Amino acid sequence: MQKETLNSGIVGGSNIQVVLSAHNSIEYLPRCLDSIEKSLKGYKWIMVFGDDGSADDTLGVAVEYSKKSSATRWYIKKFTKAKNVTQAKNRVLNMAKEKGQEYPIICFMDSDDEMLPDRISHLLPRFQSEETKIVVGDYIMPHYEGYTEYIKADGKNVKEHLRFGIWATLFHESLIPESGGFFDEKMDIYSDFLKWWSLRHKDGVSFDFCAGKPVHVFHRRKNSISGKTLRKNLNKIKEEKDRIYKLV
Repeated sequence: MQKETLNSGIVGGSNIQVVLSAHNSIEYLPRCLDSIEKSLKGYKWIMVFGDDGSADDTLGVAVEYSKKSSATRWYIKKFTKAKNVTQAKNRVLNMAKEKGQEYPIICFMDSDDEMLPDRISHLLPRFQSEETKIVVGDYIMPHYEGYTEYIKADGKNVKEHLRFGIWATLFHESLIPESGGFFDEKMDIYSDFLKWWSLRHKDGVSFDFCAGKPVHVFHRRKNSISGKTLRKNLNKIKEEKDRIYKLV
């Protein structure tokens, strides 16, 4: 008997949305979009793109690139500047929710990073064959100080502490609430860490860790928000984790 999977019977079960929020990204965006094309070419996919109040021509770059993309369609929207990066991500994920029935697989991307060519070919078979709504892959993290880390999906920080970004995953659109607001907008940084914590420990969602091949390059830049982690933000993360445990 053929194994029934999570995606069996779902319209567009293997169709993918690349979800991208960008702010003043004209320097990095062409490379980012080139990397997406290399990984997604040959699949049925759409782009959901939100410009987070850019002052440069980030929006124009996206519009021009959409004309030569292999995507079935691009959905592009210009927003006013979000209060933080968490709200910016929620905006595009809310857009993605609207397309979720036909394109149920969410592939999130940061505009200053690179998607590696095997992200889809490596993660999608595992996503389709296992009873899970989220698959996590290895990623590479070059630091502005000049060294590079290789982060394994089955390593302790990722598998046990759930310290990984949304860009290292494929996940099912059903994890996005109908009301929107996937991430907690009270959190200026690391809202993704807390989301995984909540999904696993509060909602009982299973994660599949698909190690063995890097799927993403996350550039740790000196001027990035995560590069300026303040003690008060770390304390807030601990407080939220403690709160989630009390709800279990």
